[in-house]
Amino acid sequence: MGELSFANLLDQADALVAAEAPDPADLGAFAVGVREVAASLSPEELHRLHDAFERVRAAAHREQERLRQRMEQAGSGRRALRGYGSLRSTKRCQRASRYS
Repeated sequence: MGELSFANLLDQADALVAAEAPDPADLGAFAVGVREVAASLSPEELHRLHDAFERVRAAAHREQERLRQRMEQAGSGRRALRGYGSLRSTKRCQRASRYS
């Protein structure tokens, strides 16, 4: 289990880093796998696994930041649309003021 799981975890780490938007379930499964295998690894393997884990963590952080920026942009667009919604056409405003 030790060597095969270690190699699989390194492959999973590479796939997660290469993914445009890593799936949270895959990130969780990777973290669980790291915890399960870490006790049976040599110091060299543990160091390599730590480096892989840090790369995955950095990729997840970049994705989180990208999503946060998109949410901020969506909020400003919504506010702008809400402002346009209060405007009326000239024809409608004239008609409304004429009958008021």
